[in-house]
Amino acid sequence: MTEVPDYLLERSRERRRALTGGGDGDGGDAGPAAATPAAVKSAAPVAALATAAAAPAAVEPPKPDDPWVAAAKSRHKIPLWILPVLFLLPLWAIVYVQLLGENEVEAVTALSTGAGIYASSGCAGCHGAAGGGGVGYQLSEGEVLKTFASARDMIPWITAGTEDWGIGNAIGDPNREGGARLAGDRAPMPGFGASLTEADVFAVARYIREQLSGEELDAEEIEALDLEWEELGGGGSEHG
Repeated sequence: MTEVPDYLLERSRERRRALTGGGDGDGGDAGPAAATPAAVKSAAPVAALATAAAAPAAVEPPKPDDPWVAAAKSRHKIPLWILPVLFLLPLWAIVYVQLLGENEVEAVTALSTGAGIYASSGCAGCHGAAGGGGVGYQLSEGEVLKTFASARDMIPWITAGTEDWGIGNAIGDPNREGGARLAGDRAPMPGFGASLTEADVFAVARYIREQLSGEELDAEEIEALDLEWEELGGGGSEHG
């Protein structure tokens, strides 16, 4: 067998060391060098696992709610304190309707208008609240019916009063039962033409006759008097 010179062997070893990263190149040194790739290969999965564990998992964004679910979540809830109010609301409505029924405004009629004028214009002070008389003539118990034949006949006297009527002149029918009533025989009565409308005077005349003096009228006569009062302007406005 041909002997290889030492310097060639040395060059071969140096070349092998250069290729293998610094090993001696002989058979004894080849074992550790050969084990290095296996160690690197086994360490690679461990490093990959460590990297995977260290990296945070990607968080998936929440799925948006359906429109009806979102609407239900955003809707304002009814506060608890309002529940008793809602419970009592129907009861309050019933009471309110009943109160309205009790406080209904009465219709304005000639008689209701006349009653108000009689009380507020001083008539009751002279003739009495019920028309029994006083410093003025008695109006109740049919007395005024003997003096005047109708409510319209009373308008001139109430409008003029004692002074304009003339002291000593007969009031109404001079041939009335019980004798004529004369202006000035009792306390002078003021004229109401300046303070009351003709419809107001007609209304108070009707009140005196129908309520205080007891005039009896049928439905047709009352309807005619109501129509006459309305034609004079009654019912459309309050008296002055």
